[in-house]
Amino acid sequence: MAAGKLWSQLERSPRDLCSYWTQDLFGRRSTHLGAVHGFVGTALPLIRLLCRQPSQRGLESAISAPNTAGAVIYAKDLSRVTAFYREVAVLPVTHSEIDYAILESETFQRVVHAIPAGIAASIDVASPPMRREDAAVKLIFPVPSIDASRALAALHGGALNPPEREWQFRGRRICDGHDPEGNVIQLREHAGA
Repeated sequence: MAAGKLWSQLERSPRDLCSYWTQDLFGRRSTHLGAVHGFVGTALPLIRLLCRQPSQRGLESAISAPNTAGAVIYAKDLSRVTAFYREVAVLPVTHSEIDYAILESETFQRVVHAIPAGIAASIDVASPPMRREDAAVKLIFPVPSIDASRALAALHGGALNPPEREWQFRGRRICDGHDPEGNVIQLREHAGA
């Protein structure tokens, strides 16, 4: 029932080609692209409900892998952020449309969704990007080689910490970094690699 109620509150912006919610919290209205406050717990039912909508059949086949962990990231520059995760996190693009791309492995699905133009115009991404270290989430990606990923990260507008800031944990070599828009990531390589 919660998903049905949320679905009925979902609004579509023809100008920005995206869906969003308007939230009224204590008399203050704001709009949000992603899961916010109480929406977090209902994201999966919403995706399932979305997949049943006739207008979204392309997305239904794209988001159909059972038992796959995943994350959605909103990007100002869709193609640049998609290329970063394709190359650095070694996630192939399995589906893409004009406003999103799906990258995935057997166990993880990363959806990169374009921020609507009207909102993106108000966002300034520094060059080089400032790392958003105060974010509540850091996604972890297994990679065959942190050294190779470090070079690819720089080539695609992101960065990894230098080797002297890496550490070992539970048989893994670990390094933090960020994507081209400052989103924090962590890469892990088998220590014996």
